[in-house]
Amino acid sequence: KHSGNIYTSSRNIQINGNIEGSLYCAASSVLVINGRVSGDVVCLASKVIINGEIGQDLRIAGSDISLKGNGDVSIASLDKVNLAPESTISKDLQIYGSSTEISGEIGNNAYISSHNLKAGNMVKIGGDLSYSSVDEINFTNGQVKGKINYNQVQNNDNAALSVIMIMLMLLVLSMIVVLVVPSRVHRSSEIAKGNFITVILAGVATVLLVPIVAILLALSVIGIPVAIVMGFAYVIILIMSAPFFVYLLGSILLSGVKNIPLRMLGGVVFFVALCMIPFVNVVAILSSLFIGTGIVIRLI
Repeated sequence: KHSGNIYTSSRNIQINGNIEGSLYCAASSVLVINGRVSGDVVCLASKVIINGEIGQDLRIAGSDISLKGNGDVSIASLDKVNLAPESTISKDLQIYGSSTEISGEIGNNAYISSHNLKAGNMVKIGGDLSYSSVDEINFTNGQVKGKINYNQVQNNDNAALSVIMIMLMLLVLSMIVVLVVPSRVHRSSEIAKGNFITVILAGVATVLLVPIVAILLALSVIGIPVAIVMGFAYVIILIMSAPFFVYLLGSILLSGVKNIPLRMLGGVVFFVALCMIPFVNVVAILSSLFIGTGIVIRLI
């Protein structure tokens, strides 16, 4: 039994005991939770198997996910999601995956976006169901107590897969930045914390004003080469803004951890979790854009 929150990263992670707190983790291969976690679980792993009980909210991103749990559940999967028949989710369920099979009981509303979706005979949804998939599902009376909203997607339309690929690209890019310029990455969080207002103002000014200046320069023959260079620099800065922003999140979340790659992993996991929550994801993306860009500008 462990009291307090746990922040960890490894190739394989297995939790057999009980955690009186929350778990934040990143596993490059397999994550297995057999014990009870009283708080939240926010994790990123290739394969996730959850046999134990999750007391609060569960935010998982990975490739192959199988679970049973309680609380609010948000899942983003590159491949498949399996919600076991014995699972009991007391609150809301959100799933973004390529192939999804749901059974068990969902206490409140469910939102599912999956290319291929299957529902078992034992599934029960206590609230509304909104889902997107190639084929419509015929639910029997009583399986869904609320309203059912179905949106058909084409065979070649898989938005969830695109979102997950972007998240994985963010992870790869972030780790490359950490390995190439670790001192700059560490310094970036100190700059943001020490001059937060200045960083935000620099980010907002760069994001909003640079395109306007580039367009004005492009309208003149002489300014076209400068506008092209400015455009390339602008794109690079926007791309680099995300890794520096997620590291800032990781440095705040894992303030007691000195390992820079672990902080970056924690930031990526937390950012992915935020992007899986409606409305919050918009704030997270805009914050990444403005704050991350401001950090990059201050580092130049």
